[in-house]
Amino acid sequence: MIDPGMSQGGSGWLGRLRRWREQVWFGSIAAALAMAFVEAVFWQSPVPYKALESLPNEQAAGRALRAEFPSAGAYMIPRPGAEDRQRADLLEVGPPAVIYIQYDGGPPWWRSLIWAAIFNFVIAYTIGTAMRRFSGGLSPPRRLSLLTLIGLAVALFSSVSDPISWERPLFWHVVVISHTLIAWLAGSIVLAFFVIDPRAKDSVGTVTPRS
Repeated sequence: MIDPGMSQGGSGWLGRLRRWREQVWFGSIAAALAMAFVEAVFWQSPVPYKALESLPNEQAAGRALRAEFPSAGAYMIPRPGAEDRQRADLLEVGPPAVIYIQYDGGPPWWRSLIWAAIFNFVIAYTIGTAMRRFSGGLSPPRRLSLLTLIGLAVALFSSVSDPISWERPLFWHVVVISHTLIAWLAGSIVLAFFVIDPRAKDSVGTVTPRS
């Protein structure tokens, strides 16, 4: 299959673009930016938060949390390792819960943005390296199909395993699965079309798919 617009002829912008596409870092940066954009749109939308319940008096709940949880951190009620009798006593007075307490308001947005960009780049670079090594001869649509299936498996494993193992409500994990799949798909589209294997081209600059 002809790799769109990519001739071996050398010094024009098409030749430069081809050389960039042969470098995993180029596609990884583009994929990381696409993933960051999709994630920002997803979490700024009100739709994901429709899965969450609301409290009639958040101020009273906040005061109760501060009184019972003086230190920041993660808490499980009943605590892991509690005896059956203790668990039964606790369940008589209140429901089981996993609570995350954070008193400093979290890191500033710009720090979260930097860490998200670094994280997305590392993920995209890892995927791009593996894709070029093992599927460089596949056409972009086939590479995209492969990456989509991998993303689905990763999303299901990382998100559905929690409610199965910890008996947590499934509805929020559906939101997390959706976020993972949408962000992964955005990065996969870029990687599938922007990362090519330089070893897979023939003498006229075409890419020959491997069966």
